[in-house]
Amino acid sequence: MDSMAGRFDRSFVIRTIRDFLLTLTAIVILELGGRLALEWYHFRHQDLAATELTADRLAVDVKNIMLNRGGPDHPSHPPAQSPRPRIRNRHRADRQHQGRHRAQLRL
Repeated sequence: MDSMAGRFDRSFVIRTIRDFLLTLTAIVILELGGRLALEWYHFRHQDLAATELTADRLAVDVKNIMLNRGGPDHPSHPPAQSPRPRIRNRHRADRQHQGRHRAQLRL
């Protein structure tokens, strides 16, 4: 009799856990599906115009960069400049620092 009760308890626990996990999985799938449907609805009806406007602005910015007219037409974005002066100045500063270091080693 004790072995029958033990088997029943184990099978009951296993079925309970299985049912809980299946129910939880179904709830998660329904919730994610609902969120996806809601986001898709908002995108189709409200965000489509904003997305097209942003894509057009990005296309103009990329075209300006490719034609070397600068970047985005915004006051906080200065026109594109060649990195060569900064590289050249950094190279000079490094060489001057190395020269001072060598002079200290000779003393």
